[in-house]
Amino acid sequence: MKSIDMAERYKDKVLSGKKKMTIRMGRRAFKKGEVVELTCGGEHLGFAIITDVIYVRFSDLSDEDAYNDGFSSRDELIRELSSIYGDIKGSTIMTKIKFKLIRKYRSE
Repeated sequence: MKSIDMAERYKDKVLSGKKKMTIRMGRRAFKKGEVVELTCGGEHLGFAIITDVIYVRFSDLSDEDAYNDGFSSRDELIRELSSIYGDIKGSTIMTKIKFKLIRKYRSE
């Protein structure tokens, strides 16, 4: 089974449903309807179903994308992506992976 790992700082946003998308640099091989395991900082959170996979240029990311990714604005999203990937050109292809958490692991 494929997994999507995110930084630990996103855990609460994922579990609350505020973060319902992740954006990755390059083309990523996920498919709509695929079930994946979600982890944050290596901690298993549960399973999610991929609801959409969209390829977009970095320069075309929007405020709506930022909101779906758990950020308050496009500028905040751009800063975060740049801190992860470094200097990203506007024409760089990004993959928007939308997901819905369908089963959480029980916390002990």
